[in-house]
Amino acid sequence: MEGHWELTAQLIGNRIREVRTQAGLSQESLANRIQRRQATVSNWETGNSIPSLIDLYDIGQVLNLDITELMPPRRADPPPKAVLRAVAAELPTSSQFLASLEIFLRRASDQPAAVRTIMPRTKHPERLAASVLRAAAISAPPVDVKSVARDCGARVVGWDAMDESLSGLLVELSDGPLIAYNGSHPIPRQRFTIAHELGHHLMEHINEFHVDLSVREEAEAAPNYSREMEREANSFAASLLMPPRWVKDAVGLDRSLEEMASVFQVSDLAFGYRLMALDRPNP
Repeated sequence: MEGHWELTAQLIGNRIREVRTQAGLSQESLANRIQRRQATVSNWETGNSIPSLIDLYDIGQVLNLDITELMPPRRADPPPKAVLRAVAAELPTSSQFLASLEIFLRRASDQPAAVRTIMPRTKHPERLAASVLRAAAISAPPVDVKSVARDCGARVVGWDAMDESLSGLLVELSDGPLIAYNGSHPIPRQRFTIAHELGHHLMEHINEFHVDLSVREEAEAAPNYSREMEREANSFAASLLMPPRWVKDAVGLDRSLEEMASVFQVSDLAFGYRLMALDRPNP
């Protein structure tokens, strides 16, 4: 991993030096325009440090370049930019965010594809979750949801720069799905997001790209939003992280809701909803 970081830093540094020189700017001139020190620009260009997404965006603004033009070439096909543009109405609209999204997808898709060992056949949310748990040989909480997702063939990557209004992304790449979760959200929320996106993938809800918004009102207003698909993905996630038998066994131990939620590594609210759902008589 360290070698990959060093290579990326060097490639980006070489590119910054190249475009700076073509623009006829010294390191000091570029540094002044982006409000950084000349030594910082020098460290970037020598590969001793790597600029942040904000720094890359600022350099692109000064040199009139798309931020992706400052990135090293990929070894494989680039992320589906046409798809990114098509879903722009569902995303925060700043060009800076969309550029950082493209960079994130580029880097994330450079990670080795996951090896799929779990291949469930059903699309019914609850039965699908039970099938996945059996195949993964998991019989007690908490579920290692990242490992399960990888066994289902998905890359799982946290993104700290994801906009607060986004919970997760699911992108179907040529060599398998990529699940991105908001790294700034609490761990229980991250876990549910990963399970939710995995449900979308396994139930084949999307073609290439899916965005899950944190705020329900926004999500329902977004293009291509399907209330039924979201309900199914939530049902799968709840069943994967909180299977009915495990929940009933936990209740039998006379623990508090907070204690049970902690054991399952889900939020108190999610566990409370799960208790109500399982206690609700079937229609």
